[in-house]
Amino acid sequence: MEEQSQHWDEALYNELNLYFKSRIRELLEANPALLQRQQENKLQLADLVACMPLEDQNRWHRFLHLDQLKLNQDLQNHLEGKGEPFNPGTRFGNPFGTFSRQDLDDDLPKETW
Repeated sequence: MEEQSQHWDEALYNELNLYFKSRIRELLEANPALLQRQQENKLQLADLVACMPLEDQNRWHRFLHLDQLKLNQDLQNHLEGKGEPFNPGTRFGNPFGTFSRQDLDDDLPKETW
């Protein structure tokens, strides 16, 4: 995989967020074993990632890298008194980019996220 930059890319983050929201739903619908594990509350995120093709796994790692950059940025802003304040219910503002928690609850089982 190419070297990951330290640059926060909100557009790419939101694009990947939307992509994986859809991709995870597709994986659960297409794989009865995963769906069964999810219904039994035994499904781990690593199980889903392992079922993805290598290209999606690489995208996932890029998404996690961007998520870490976002967390670091949010923490720095919090320490400096800038940006969205931390709230235990929503963390730093809306943690789902353009999605609300209700959007996720409507589309996916809570246990997936």
